[in-house]
Amino acid sequence: MRLGHLLSMLPLLFSATLVNAQITEVATMSGRFSSVQSLELAGPKFIQLTQTGFQLFDPDLTPFQQAVYPTIPAGCTMFSLTIPSYITESLFDQDPSSIEYMFIVQCAPADSTSASNTGTVVARMDGTILLMDTMFGPSGWNGPDQFSSTSTIFNTPLGPRLVLGQGYGATSRIYALPGTLPCIACDGGIGMQVAPGDERIAEVSLFPNPGTDIIDLRIKGGGGYLLSLHDATGRSVRKFGLVSGEEIEFSVEGLQSGYYQVVLTDAMGRIFKTLPLIVD
Repeated sequence: MRLGHLLSMLPLLFSATLVNAQITEVATMSGRFSSVQSLELAGPKFIQLTQTGFQLFDPDLTPFQQAVYPTIPAGCTMFSLTIPSYITESLFDQDPSSIEYMFIVQCAPADSTSASNTGTVVARMDGTILLMDTMFGPSGWNGPDQFSSTSTIFNTPLGPRLVLGQGYGATSRIYALPGTLPCIACDGGIGMQVAPGDERIAEVSLFPNPGTDIIDLRIKGGGGYLLSLHDATGRSVRKFGLVSGEEIEFSVEGLQSGYYQVVLTDAMGRIFKTLPLIVD
């Protein structure tokens, strides 16, 4: 019997449990702690930025893993405000034992009359480069010193897509990513990382039923959505049609072991929510 297991996120780091609780300092740490980000398997981690990379810490401030920034081409520099984005175990490859991330670089123009390029790098924690595009920056940037509120990686029925560009009205590049886009900011995170719908984590949850092939899908407030399952390549492997209500059951019987995405689509064809699922 195959079991469906949800790659669920850990509970929120901080919760008010005592009426008379006080704000208490728990540590004074050297270095800049920029945010908290959730890893799909390892759970929420503090991010500490350094000059040569960044370090992940457990919620109790135990060091978890150190990242070393990769060597970038001559003429390129890391943008001074760069914060590593999309730190995940499942998005940029299909190896959950490794952690990958994305950051932004600025590269000198080919001639003195051209503007500098904003580029994009995807790397592993050991510095191995998975993507180096020195000509195109994330679509969520209006320029090298200006953030916008849009994401740059999006869930689609064909799998996650990384959208890069050279500014408004210029050329764009779209990359297909081999993994799955998780809810990165379930326990906090960096603004430009969250795909549409992922900030609504409390509204949709998956619960496996041990010993069965049945998965419980719970949607706060109910509503009607098209439910489908997609494999790690983005291919649709099972469609359940229109579902409604707050508690829905579906079966993963017969599916091969591997990573899947549960996709809810609204009546306008827009992806309302995606949730990671592993079948073994």
